[in-house]
Amino acid sequence: MISKLLVIHQGAIGDLLLASPAIWSLYTHFRPKEFYIAGHPWATEIFKGIYEVSGIYNVDVPPFSRLWSGEFRVEFELAVVFSEYRGWVELLRKAGTKEVWLLPPFPKERVHLLYHHCMSLQGMGISAKMGMPSLFLTKIEIEWAKAYLEALGITGPFLAVHPSASSPKKVWPVERMAYTAHELSLRHGLQVVLVQGPIDERACCDFLKSFPGKCHVFKELSLRQLGALLYHSSLFIGNDSGVAHLAAASGTKVLVIFGPTDPVLWTPLGRWVKWIWGRAPCSPCGLEERRKCEDLLCLKEVKPERVAELAEEMLYKLQSESGRKG
Repeated sequence: MISKLLVIHQGAIGDLLLASPAIWSLYTHFRPKEFYIAGHPWATEIFKGIYEVSGIYNVDVPPFSRLWSGEFRVEFELAVVFSEYRGWVELLRKAGTKEVWLLPPFPKERVHLLYHHCMSLQGMGISAKMGMPSLFLTKIEIEWAKAYLEALGITGPFLAVHPSASSPKKVWPVERMAYTAHELSLRHGLQVVLVQGPIDERACCDFLKSFPGKCHVFKELSLRQLGALLYHSSLFIGNDSGVAHLAAASGTKVLVIFGPTDPVLWTPLGRWVKWIWGRAPCSPCGLEERRKCEDLLCLKEVKPERVAELAEEMLYKLQSESGRKG
């Protein structure tokens, strides 16, 4: 046991969620009296309110940002940084941390990111549990989400869709997403909910223009609020994005559409996750190739009929399980 442990992870939502089993393995191994996490607030919010987490630092603002000028003391027994930048070691030691470990944030081989982190820890002598990422939603959060849905008039099963992503090059044609969502809503009596984040306005506007029926919108929510709402959904359909990882970590059924990125490395992980990959001779591709690409053949290869087919398989399984429980 150690008294104080700091974990620094400056990745996006999906990257952080896939690192979370390794982070909890560190916590379980060391059992610190105080456990702090540092990163970007738009991602580290997933840890907010979890009992074991003593505090969360925003790396972009004081006091943590003063670390670089030597004005902030971080007096921890151990700091674990998901980075290969050697400067972290000297910086944190000067600030008062006794020991600093660096963990490579991304794999150099074609292996899933979660397993990469677990293998890194195992190589350092730490038993890492390869469990699925989880938000560890509380009963209070789940009940809040239920009341929120009722206030919106969503009292039955619903389909959640997220037609955007961090890069427009990872977005399945929005009109196809709208068509598929509408078809599923008609066939299965599902209400449709659109998930809109801060950078999703354009894709969501295009979706609403293409969607012929009534559609509710989730927006201006915290990550944990959104996760609690997605927990209640019958199915989530989205692109390779942080929201898809959030949905998987909430425990709902998730269908993810991949194009230029490799699902073997990046797919969300959860009990009820499936993915479909639009293959093209050039996919998967690197960031530079993706930036130059003007014709996303990979995503065009994903047909609405195939997405609907996979979605229905997941919905039928859900209905079958509900029947057995009843």
